[in-house]
Amino acid sequence: MIKSYLELEKKLGKMIDPEDRARLNQMLGVPAAPSDYCINCDHGMFTPDDEINQRMHQAGFAPRQAQLVYDLAAERMVPMILEVANEYQSEREQERLIAEFGGRERWQELARQIQAWAGANLPPDAVRGLSTTYDGVM
Repeated sequence: MIKSYLELEKKLGKMIDPEDRARLNQMLGVPAAPSDYCINCDHGMFTPDDEINQRMHQAGFAPRQAQLVYDLAAERMVPMILEVANEYQSEREQERLIAEFGGRERWQELARQIQAWAGANLPPDAVRGLSTTYDGVM
């Protein structure tokens, strides 16, 4: 299906002269310039990117389509990036604990003891919260 679409796009690209393409884009709502996209990034996670807007404009994206690209990035990509960052931070915290307690084997034994003590003496939410950071464990 994609192959057929790309072939059709190539044929249409050859059949339509630049003036007709400009009129067609205008009819479809494609702005006159990439800077004319009014992208809403109220989430504050990132801002519109001129290079991305240029590429979307060249591809003939209407404003709604361009906004969708940014919305999908916020919805899908940002959580993945945050997850990777959290995993990286978690690994750094664990490395600090391993170093603090004299190596991986020693840390694993002490971690079991600390976990058992915390489970017996602290509420589960406190255990979950404290166990995620070096400072919490200390």
